[in-house]
Amino acid sequence: MKQPSMTRLFSEVSLDYAKYRPSYPAEAIDKILEGFENLSQLMAVDVGAGTGIASRQLAERGLKVVAIESDVAMIEKATPHPRVEFRETLAQTTNLPDKCADIVTCFTAFHWFDFERSLQEFRRVLKPSGRLALIWNPWDTSDPFTRRYAGLIKKASKQYRTKVTPYNNFPSGYIKYIRINLCLPFGWNPYFRNVCYYQFAYFHAVNLAGLIGVARSQSFVPGEGPVWERLVGDLENLVESSEAIHHLAYKTKLLLAQPRLRKV
Repeated sequence: MKQPSMTRLFSEVSLDYAKYRPSYPAEAIDKILEGFENLSQLMAVDVGAGTGIASRQLAERGLKVVAIESDVAMIEKATPHPRVEFRETLAQTTNLPDKCADIVTCFTAFHWFDFERSLQEFRRVLKPSGRLALIWNPWDTSDPFTRRYAGLIKKASKQYRTKVTPYNNFPSGYIKYIRINLCLPFGWNPYFRNVCYYQFAYFHAVNLAGLIGVARSQSFVPGEGPVWERLVGDLENLVESSEAIHHLAYKTKLLLAQPRLRKV
């Protein structure tokens, strides 16, 4: 099977991504915007915007949002918003002017980027008074239902030879996990300072179709074949009925940082 391009990794599941992926807790958006005034005068750059789930949340607060996304299929599935402008380009080459952004955000996306080059680019486009926000939505497996659901996803992913492979020497698997966790405190890089960490509880109400859709939208789960069929059967057995509403629990993680001044 031909490997997908890094910039087309989610093309095949873009519809499921747009329809079933959760949004982010209002408290996390509040924290990102805390201290800013005149939100309608601010510009946010949402990098790795996908189908614009978080871009629209920011736009609903009044911000103008430039949504950076490299996968045209994801852009095509995005619900339009008058204050969101999509641009098809990469995280490390946004082609935006210097010091144009009040906020740069990455919602469940930063782990796909070239860390060094993207952080350098984020600092370049941020105003000195600006803010970087990195956000992830991992499942909270302390919740019994979410733990069972995540366990089924993990079992399926182990049975599947993932289509996610290193691109241009970018790591995957445990190497990527280690690099992300080393990167999160920003202790090693010269681009950002004053890092603050926050965590928020969030619940996503879904029926069986939603559980299947969230599963299909993952990069490490096959969307067809025997492994997928077994997973769908397992999910059907997990719920009482196809219309029963369950809640997937999330531990939304947020990192905020300020850009370091560039040396003259």
